[in-house]
Amino acid sequence: MFHDEVCVSSEIYANNVTLRELEQMIFSGELEEIFICHYQTERISKLERLVMHDVKSEWRTKYKNNISLDDEACLNDFPNAIAFL
Repeated sequence: MFHDEVCVSSEIYANNVTLRELEQMIFSGELEEIFICHYQTERISKLERLVMHDVKSEWRTKYKNNISLDDEACLNDFPNAIAFL
């Protein structure tokens, strides 16, 4: 979890959501903000806030088939070798 650019918690939750659950949270309004990481090391994560309206409108074409909820992924498994981890 991050507050501004400061990591306030690095806890990993064991009960990861499924892609279907994530989709439901986005479209039900349960999520207020979404961030993606463009760069990550053990100590640094560069996050970009996404506009919720854009995520909803591009869900099927840009995000749904390119999200990996696993810790590791192979880019070849995703359309156009684009993945959101």
